[in-house]
Amino acid sequence: FVWVPDHTFDDVPAADATFAVSSPRFVPTLTPVLVGAGPVVFFSVIGALAGLGVFAGIGSVSSRPVPVFRIVAGVVLVVSFIPDLWLLTESGAANFPGVTGAGVGTLMLMHVVSAAAVVWAVEQSS
Repeated sequence: FVWVPDHTFDDVPAADATFAVSSPRFVPTLTPVLVGAGPVVFFSVIGALAGLGVFAGIGSVSSRPVPVFRIVAGVVLVVSFIPDLWLLTESGAANFPGVTGAGVGTLMLMHVVSAAAVVWAVEQSS
């Protein structure tokens, strides 16, 4: 989900906008907008192809490419969590308003599933 405000202050007079922003009762509502499966599939395929490319590179220099690839894939997976966790910081929240812990957890779970699929495919092919 991508969260976007369902209204703006463009149609509110300046005095009312000042009151609305300073009022503790004012809570902007957020409307969820479903992002289709297209971007998720696209970036998963790109990541999988990159992983397979890394495996091919490891295979050309290592006599035991699968165990080495497992380690590399695990490190890359952990590193991929850094931008996800950044979304939960004050800076991340300012850039992506409406991000929730559940949303970040889901994103991290998708990274785990993609990594597991690539590692599984590499193990099955070797």
